[in-house]
Amino acid sequence: MIWQNKRFTRKDTSRLIRNFPYCFLDKARVPEEYRDYFINAIKELCSTASDTGVECVFPLIKADGEVMWIKAAGESICDIEGIPIKAVGYYLDVTEQKNQELRLIKIAQVDALTGLFNRQTAIPRIKRYLAEMEDREESAAIIMFDLDNFKLANDVFGHAYGDEMISRNAGKLKGFFRSDDILCRIGGDEFLIFCKRIKDKDVHVRLQKVVKSMITVRSDGEHEIVFSVSAGYVMIPEQGREFDELYRKADIALFNAKMNGKGSFRKFESNMKEIRYELAKDK
Repeated sequence: MIWQNKRFTRKDTSRLIRNFPYCFLDKARVPEEYRDYFINAIKELCSTASDTGVECVFPLIKADGEVMWIKAAGESICDIEGIPIKAVGYYLDVTEQKNQELRLIKIAQVDALTGLFNRQTAIPRIKRYLAEMEDREESAAIIMFDLDNFKLANDVFGHAYGDEMISRNAGKLKGFFRSDDILCRIGGDEFLIFCKRIKDKDVHVRLQKVVKSMITVRSDGEHEIVFSVSAGYVMIPEQGREFDELYRKADIALFNAKMNGKGSFRKFESNMKEIRYELAKDK
């Protein structure tokens, strides 16, 4: 390296110059998966002649903990026999562009009202995990939630209150599940949770707590209206491995719970009927 902008380091510009490109292999500064990515790019640059060159983008963690995104690009210069003998290139601070890209990705993946994944993001992730589960002994669960009496929330108290209820209950759900579980707003007042590495008895205990915590009573001045949540779940691999089948079974269990008193949960059983239509008529 012969020159760099001082923007890349506030303390010692010459240190980064002297250590290039090894500074980008520092475990404290570059995450492991990106170090491998950078190393492979350097190897490609040094071993082949390329008309298009090599380019990579990776994060650099600065001394103050701030993350800077770097775009590095270069091409090899070869001797008359086509063997690379040196390389020329540059690196740029692309933090602003990368952060904007990450913001747009998040907007596309997340439900704006709840902050949970939308179904377009969650379902492919669940399907990938189900495929990976086939190679190991592991149990998991798909849980479907539906807010009880939600139509009354909109009709009696207004849509703003309905949105508030959805957002508030989504926040409560986050508190009951792990960060690597997949939480999704399917649409309207329905949610789907994919619980990794969990046993049937633990799902049962967790749902008891969730259902109890979701009960809310609100008065319109004349009547008290009870809002609650119902749930249905299915265990994997005990009750299937294919997402569409599991989704259908969890949905059946959910609506059996709603037809049997609301504010409750049920595990799918083979003798359950598909009663979503009957429930819709009652609404």
